[in-house]
Amino acid sequence: MYKHIAESFVVVRYAPNVAEKISAKIEGFCQSILSEGSERFLSFEDGCVVILPTDKGLFFRVSARDLVVFHGIQTLIEGSLSTFATVSAERIKWLKADVGARSPANGFESIGYRAADNEAGMDQDL
Repeated sequence: MYKHIAESFVVVRYAPNVAEKISAKIEGFCQSILSEGSERFLSFEDGCVVILPTDKGLFFRVSARDLVVFHGIQTLIEGSLSTFATVSAERIKWLKADVGARSPANGFESIGYRAADNEAGMDQDL
């Protein structure tokens, strides 16, 4: 079981597409990536991240054994997300999570920003 757990929800268009691109960008750091539909589970040596696309954005759940790996995974997610959307790491709010699972419908704070439409190569307001 992992000691450090945090969750975040970020509003983004084309969430399944962005989740796939984030997974592809950081796959070199992962031990494995499992996909079920549009959901992604990325496993690292001492941690993991779940990426769950929803109708309104992306839900992330980062878990790790120690703070170094925990913050490393968060940094990978934030950096990859900023590649596909105009958002700064300061605008992504990570909330401490309980060991039990939560879903985006249980009251996560949504964070809006301008997301890059990678298909058309242009910015669009959300």
